[in-house]
Amino acid sequence: MLKKPFFQLLSLFLLVFVVVFGTTRLVSRAATACMTTQQINADTRCLYILSGNIYNKGTRNNPHQGHNCGIDVTSFIPSFHFSDVAFYLDRNFVAPVCTTVTHTTIADLRSLLQQAINVFNYNTLAKNYGN
Repeated sequence: MLKKPFFQLLSLFLLVFVVVFGTTRLVSRAATACMTTQQINADTRCLYILSGNIYNKGTRNNPHQGHNCGIDVTSFIPSFHFSDVAFYLDRNFVAPVCTTVTHTTIADLRSLLQQAINVFNYNTLAKNYGN
């Protein structure tokens, strides 16, 4: 007798989990909006990489301190930039550098949802037919 409500609750939990996980994954990907090195170099702004993050400083025609746009400045940035991060870095932050490129599509979300529905249907059948 206890098995039916348990399996219904478990099925519902799995369905909600998959939908929430898929949606959260999609939203978090959009929120981080990381950039690849190819995107950095193609951007019209003068962007620099510092410790895995991208910062905007200067212009393509007048790069900051004469450093080429798109380079990683981690090894030679002056230490005083770190003494006032809000002034030197935070206001120029653009995005993190993408470590791997993955694309979450609507098809991925449909697939996750279909898997959850299949689990729900299987559990419902098992409940109804005693398997």
